[in-house]
Amino acid sequence: MEGAATDRLRRISTPHLAQRTLNRSSPWCTKRNCASLARKDEPSRIKTGGSGGMREFSWQHFKRAFLILLTLVAAAGWLYVIYNQERSNDPMEVVKKRFVFYPEYSHGVWREKECAHVDGDKCREVTYTIPVKGCGPVTFDWLVSTGEGADAAWTYNGTDPRLDESKYPLYAVLNEDARLIDSPALGKPLPETCQFK
Repeated sequence: MEGAATDRLRRISTPHLAQRTLNRSSPWCTKRNCASLARKDEPSRIKTGGSGGMREFSWQHFKRAFLILLTLVAAAGWLYVIYNQERSNDPMEVVKKRFVFYPEYSHGVWREKECAHVDGDKCREVTYTIPVKGCGPVTFDWLVSTGEGADAAWTYNGTDPRLDESKYPLYAVLNEDARLIDSPALGKPLPETCQFK
């Protein structure tokens, strides 16, 4: 209220102030008059200074930071998809995806090497060695052929030594319908001596 009354008085008593022709060094310039003229004559200070300017400045930084963060998350997502696609064609991952060893046999040693008797760079031999009660270390053997962009073809060669796998609950197999087929020996007691084929 006081500011509006003062403005009206200023316009009536000093018309040259209303026209904003007053110079700051003029004798008519008081602290209050010159301050109000400076605010009216310099609108750019109002936009960039004060708390309103800080809010606008903070909001701009927030929007930029959010856009950068969103871009980084999207890039990380694409890298993850590309990595998983490459990893799904890894011969060892192909075998691990289809042969799920039960917990007591899941701490063996995985190895991968080139196929010995097969021509071509795309064939890998994957082995998995575990200790089996009464038999000692048993090695499972697969041949995996990876192709570009397609699922890998694999062949299970059996174990070394040749165990009768139907007597031991070693692993479950994932079929084409994505269902696990349990071992026929699951839930049965382990044989006391090693059972060969």
